[in-house]
Amino acid sequence: MAQLSCPTCRRKYEGDRTHCDVDFAVLVPAAPADPPSRDPRPAVPEVPDAPPAGGVSTCACSAPVVPGAAECEWCGRPIEAPPVAPAATSTGAGASLRGPWGSVDVGEEPLEIGRGSPTPVIAGALADLDVVSRRHAEIVRHEGAVWLRDVASANGTFVNDHRLEPGHPVLVAPGDAIRLGSSVHLELGAAP
Repeated sequence: MAQLSCPTCRRKYEGDRTHCDVDFAVLVPAAPADPPSRDPRPAVPEVPDAPPAGGVSTCACSAPVVPGAAECEWCGRPIEAPPVAPAATSTGAGASLRGPWGSVDVGEEPLEIGRGSPTPVIAGALADLDVVSRRHAEIVRHEGAVWLRDVASANGTFVNDHRLEPGHPVLVAPGDAIRLGSSVHLELGAAP
């Protein structure tokens, strides 16, 4: 069985997975052996498959946070308060995303949002909107919570008027104001 890895956080996977559990990036074939790194920062530690009770906190760089640490061991950023538990903003069994295309279900596989989306109804509705990148954002439902991630779009993805850091998923809930660029508004709701 071929081993796969996440190009962002370098976590290794085996089996028929297609996306990383940490940052939802598309997995790629793992390199046969990693050459020694010249980076003075410590390697990103492996994240356990099953988080301990209360979840695993991660830094903005996606590295797991050591409980009680004042800064990230990998990137050196100060550790902020732990994130809100996904259960607090759960959408239940399903979620839908409403946009210029109408409404589509948000599932456990990332839904690409952009002019080049593999979902024809999304790509068609956004085709003439130059404020939206070809690959603008991804949204996914994971363990009852919905996560949104900007994938390095030119004009940004915003939640409640805060621009997302590209590549770092954030928890979203019904009622959050989601915007692509300056003018494409989206609405998250429970699936019908």
